[in-house]
Amino acid sequence: MDLYIFDLRSGDLKNLLNSPHSWEEGATITPDGKSIVYMSNTASSFNLDFNNPNWSAQPTERGYWLLKVGSGKPERLTFFNDKAAPEFIGKRVIVAALDISPDGRHLVGTLGVDYGNEKKANVQLKVILIEFAQALDKWND
Repeated sequence: MDLYIFDLRSGDLKNLLNSPHSWEEGATITPDGKSIVYMSNTASSFNLDFNNPNWSAQPTERGYWLLKVGSGKPERLTFFNDKAAPEFIGKRVIVAALDISPDGRHLVGTLGVDYGNEKKANVQLKVILIEFAQALDKWND
């Protein structure tokens, strides 16, 4: 569940984050083409057991992250699972599919609130719209 860039000309495959214990997917490219936004469980308080055949049903927490390609330094965009954050919901939250508006100021995504227990997830999905104070391509300048 890592993110890669595949060079069509050379056939080279590059792992962007090289984080074998995290689940990263659902990336989309920012309008300027220099960064990606993706979902990850990097900040989750739950460790996934990838050897469990039903690993995708395990409790987890995920948020959206921004990575300037080539920097290797991701920046967290959402804090739904952080008790100190204004967007904290009080239940485990995952995020999934997303897209970014052409001006880079809005993200539409999927938010899942987990009403399950410590052993099994029970996620209910909603569509969300996030408006940023500045375009995503300006974040890493």
